[in-house]
Amino acid sequence: MITDIYSPPYNWYFDAPGGPFAGAYDMPRVAWRRIRKKVGLAASPQVGALATVLKDLRTTASAALTKHGLPSIIEAAVVSSIDLVALYDEDIYDAAEHAGLSAENLPGVEVWYLDFPDTLLTDMRYKRQPKHQDAAQIGFKVGVCDDYLSTAGCNQQRAEAGKTTRNFLTVHVTRQGLALESALRHSVDWTDVLYYQQHESYFEASLGVASLMAAKNDMSRKTAYWNDVEKFVGGYANRFSFINLTDVLMIGESAEFPDFKEHVVQTIMALGLSTQTSEPAVHLQKNGQSLFTASKGAAEMARRVLDAPYGCAWPDNERPPHCRR
Repeated sequence: MITDIYSPPYNWYFDAPGGPFAGAYDMPRVAWRRIRKKVGLAASPQVGALATVLKDLRTTASAALTKHGLPSIIEAAVVSSIDLVALYDEDIYDAAEHAGLSAENLPGVEVWYLDFPDTLLTDMRYKRQPKHQDAAQIGFKVGVCDDYLSTAGCNQQRAEAGKTTRNFLTVHVTRQGLALESALRHSVDWTDVLYYQQHESYFEASLGVASLMAAKNDMSRKTAYWNDVEKFVGGYANRFSFINLTDVLMIGESAEFPDFKEHVVQTIMALGLSTQTSEPAVHLQKNGQSLFTASKGAAEMARRVLDAPYGCAWPDNERPPHCRR
């Protein structure tokens, strides 16, 4: 977790944009981060750890591109992350900067309203980096236009999809923890990553599948584990009982773990909510690919930002000046 002197203080009165002090309370922390960056250090030790991960990913991706005979220089990226309370946007942007990424000369728009380095890909509809909830939807190609370069094509797909609201629950399963996020989607769109992404999100470190594997043949421990999972999922899903839960997105390295999907669906249906008219559709990529679902979604976002930033599918006389095409 990003804590101590490196984290923004939770003080809405002092730090609210347009408030009486408009961030003055936060100036010492910001200044300390800038000093570290000036002398070549990461903005914080935790940002340095994130930057190391990004560097390793960049090296691995470059090697894979070279292997396939493709250009291997990676200048910028879209970065998706789990929706942790203490993982801030500035940490992600600073980590990208320390890892050597830059979007300064690429299509899209700089995050002008935030004091972040211009390191990651954005566009007019997509100014924050996505959480796994958002990236997973696009990784599964759910609720997103296929023909994103065509306004007419996207509008037709919207019309065919109708105005049915879809209620998503993302279940992120790893060896070390279980995370839940939810989001509503009202229509098909180019990317439809919200301007303000603030999800209800839960994380429980004790419910990673490592806890279940450690039980081995102890049936009482296994039963207790599944009971805890069902209580965790059920308590979360019950908060959104005002609308039918239509889709469950299973992601993470352990999403394919035997019986996990079934327990999630059974828990939702066992709540007996009047709004739950049918079982939700479950989206799960097999053969170990569930680990990369959010990453694939982030890559798809990057492709769309580069090919057609928001507005670039409009008629020529209406297109913003930052469009490549």
